[in-house]
Formats: sequence, C-alpha cells, structure tokens
Amino acid sequence: MPEAVPGSEESGSDSQDADSLDLDTVELPTRSAAFGDFDAIKERRVLRIIVPYSKTLFFIVKGRTEGIGAEMTRALEIWLDKRHHASKALRFRVVLLPTARDKLLDDLRRGIGDVVMGNLTVTTEQAELVDFAAPLIENVREVLITGPEGPENFQP
Repeated sequence: MPEAVPGSEESGSDSQDADSLDLDTVELPTRSAAFGDFDAIKERRVLRIIVPYSKTLFFIVKGRTEGIGAEMTRALEIWLDKRHHASKALRFRVVLLPTARDKLLDDLRRGIGDVVMGNLTVTTEQAELVDFAAPLIENVREVLITGPEGPENFQP
C-alpha cells in the first residue's frame, strides 16, 4: 500500500511551506519494526503514522494522498522541521502507513508505526495497552450497528 512522502523534493529554499512540498510522490511503505521515544524518531528523521483508509481521514486519488489525515500530516512535517531547525538535508519525513482499522493498535504495539491517527474511542481495554493523546472531542455518542455477520448475543 502506498504512503505519502511529503517534502522529499530537493529543490527550493531551506524554509518549507505547503506550496513547496512534493505532494504527488508515492512510494511503497517500509513496514519494519522500530521502537523508541521521540529522541529515536528525531534520530531516524521519520515519524510513521498508522492510519486507516477512510472517506474523510485518508484516501488516495490518482496516486495522491488526500483527506484530513493527509493534510494534518503535511502540516505536522512542516512544524517538526521548523521546531527542530531541520536543514534541507535533515528534514523530517512524516509517512502514512495505511492499515486495516482493526489492526491499528496491534501494528502500533508491534512497532510498525510510531503514532496512530484514526478517530479512536478510548476504551478501558485500549487505554491499558497504549497511551492516548487528549481527545479533540469529548462526550461523543456512538451508534453500534450489527448485521447478519455480526456476533450472536451482542450486548452493548
């Protein structure tokens, strides 16, 4: 599955803005495990974000990444470069790793990515496995829908 590699072009000035990013670059993701805190990420110069395919969060149109997650990723890459005074040769790469929604946290725990971006509901079980950022929206009501292939005796 493709991943975005924004800001990988070698032309332009040292200051990076949204207009200077090479937004059309798509390459196959590296799915090898790596662990560590932000110091390890800074050393690698790559922040790997695990994201589900979604009609709004992340999707690909004609080889170009689109959606709220893709836009946030491009802005995050620019912010990281400015915040950590990255030179042209040492820019951060923020890559998106598309993953099935039911595998997001599993892939995070296996070291496939560093962060999950997926509009996840914080449950007690999940909070015991991974750390969550402060929610953007609280007190959200969710509707669970099941069908013929759903579990028998489902109780919310």
